[in-house]
Amino acid sequence: MESGDETTRLVRLARGGDADGLGQLVQRLSPLLTTQARFRAARSLPDVDPDELVQEVWLRAIPRLPELDARDGRHTPVVVRFLATTLLNLTNELVRSRIRARRTLADGGSDAPGVSALPDETVGVVSRALRSERHDELTRALVELTPEERELVVLRGIEQQDNQDVAALLGQTPNAVSLRYNRLLRKLRDKLRGGLFDEWRED
Repeated sequence: MESGDETTRLVRLARGGDADGLGQLVQRLSPLLTTQARFRAARSLPDVDPDELVQEVWLRAIPRLPELDARDGRHTPVVVRFLATTLLNLTNELVRSRIRARRTLADGGSDAPGVSALPDETVGVVSRALRSERHDELTRALVELTPEERELVVLRGIEQQDNQDVAALLGQTPNAVSLRYNRLLRKLRDKLRGGLFDEWRED
């Protein structure tokens, strides 16, 4: 991935307060987060709308964007991993909150994490971007993957877990995981030429 990739450019605009750049960044990366949200919430939070999780992730993450330093001149892997970690943390918070609620027979929503305090303009940018149709092509490509392929995209690509950890989770060798991931990246690049996956490095 080159330091001038599109996602890094949009991150820099968003960090500088550019509303249009922020909107495009949300559009570009949200299909990844939606895929991760569906994967992570399927068992533990089946009644939670993945889109609501994704919106909350963005509202939590946007104030932190200026704190994220580039890696080798690239913000893309840093921001994707930060967003993925934020979503994991949010999912875990919701699960813990429901466990506490069940134990006390209280309402489950009372302990749920609240929406971050951001200016209405920023919240509006995120909401409009999430309603946009522009990321449909990426969304379709992810939906068309097999469940096993989506799992690999989430674990290895979005959450950026290393091959050893993913191999342990999937019951495969690290080399097999690496080979599968590289083949999957090439498949996605063929479907989405000039798209987000051109910015992802193979092992």
